[in-house]
Amino acid sequence: IFVSYILIFLSACSGLLLQEPVPDRLLLLPPSEGAVTQLLKQKVTIIKKGKEQQFLVVLRLEQAQLKLRAFLPTGQPLLSIDYDGQVLQKNNSASIELPSEEILAMTQFALWPEKSLNRYYLAEKGWQLNVTNKQRLLQTREGKVLSVDYLSVDELLVTNYLHDYQVK
Repeated sequence: IFVSYILIFLSACSGLLLQEPVPDRLLLLPPSEGAVTQLLKQKVTIIKKGKEQQFLVVLRLEQAQLKLRAFLPTGQPLLSIDYDGQVLQKNNSASIELPSEEILAMTQFALWPEKSLNRYYLAEKGWQLNVTNKQRLLQTREGKVLSVDYLSVDELLVTNYLHDYQVK
């Protein structure tokens, strides 16, 4: 009986050692796999702990690079992000540090084609991806990470479960 307990214990420990670590951040995807070249102008609302903050966002999608510019409603520059698939350049004009990489990764998760998401958010790397016409859901074995709900043709709701906020 004692030997059986030791074998069970050892097999349980070896199973724990073989598990992939849980991913702790979203991935940046190559601009070349994104949407076709376009210029998007959006009013963005961030909702955290019941408080809302609005921004104006201009997003330029190109095969070689993506450029995101965020402005306060008054027109004051807030954030500038350029990403060519290798180098992420950011300029934060806000008085607080903004999660530039996370903002870009969430944008890509919402807009990039499903085949690109499937290529990078791999199950063997700890990701679980579920995509329908109305929602995209990204999870790990620890739980939900990010969801995108397509509310209408012009509106979507992104929920960041890791940092407990929403972007509309």
